[in-house]
Amino acid sequence: MKSYRILLIDDDRSLCEVLEFNLQEQGYQVDTAFTGKQGLAKFKKQDYHLVITDMKMPGMDGLQVLKELRKAKPQTMVIIITAFASVETAAEAMRLGAYKYITKPINLEEFNHMARHALERFQLVEENQ
Repeated sequence: MKSYRILLIDDDRSLCEVLEFNLQEQGYQVDTAFTGKQGLAKFKKQDYHLVITDMKMPGMDGLQVLKELRKAKPQTMVIIITAFASVETAAEAMRLGAYKYITKPINLEEFNHMARHALERFQLVEENQ
């Protein structure tokens, strides 16, 4: 199995710990960032196959992070997580190129399924290029 790199960006440190542990248990390499700015800095230094970012963070929100990620490396899969779901923000996230949009509280089984599918999609896109 290919070793996938995942970047997790969320200002909720306890959620980051849970998701990081969960993803590492699946065999993924995971880095975390607690702000959008910190996440983008890590993204520019390292190749990631999947970025999981929170929608509401101080300084730079998830949509701004998504726009920057798509400009830098459009093939990277992005999942947005939020506690403040709305049809408008979900539609905007998808329009900007998010792979999926998931609401908190996070169901880990659903989350794992979504991450696995995003990585499979990344691999298909990469193979087709």
